[in-house]
Amino acid sequence: MSYCFLVQHRLRHMFLAHSKDVETLLSDRGYLVERVDAYTTLPADWTDEDSKVAANAKVVTFGSPSAVKVWAKRAPVDSPIAVCIGGTSAKACKAAGFVNIRHPEKPGVATWAEEVFRVLESIECT
Repeated sequence: MSYCFLVQHRLRHMFLAHSKDVETLLSDRGYLVERVDAYTTLPADWTDEDSKVAANAKVVTFGSPSAVKVWAKRAPVDSPIAVCIGGTSAKACKAAGFVNIRHPEKPGVATWAEEVFRVLESIECT
């Protein structure tokens, strides 16, 4: 889960954080902090057909470690090439047992897409 904090101290600021540590630290220092849930990471429901498709995937992409964990619980990690948005998701893939992991040197959506295209061009997709 990611949290979005609104901090009130003369000016209003907003920033993203994934834990309550920053909220607690700022509150302890006298800032008025209002937490707003920006998004929640929940696993998608999979049908039997989704599981079959996943079992045969040659390339899978991950934008977060939580997505890696969900995949690893539901589908093979030894055969598909994992293409990650950055190093943090790549580390999660390694911990989950993926054998072939790729990610751009500089994380980001554009560089991630470029890496996906490079991988797809390098394999035979049949």
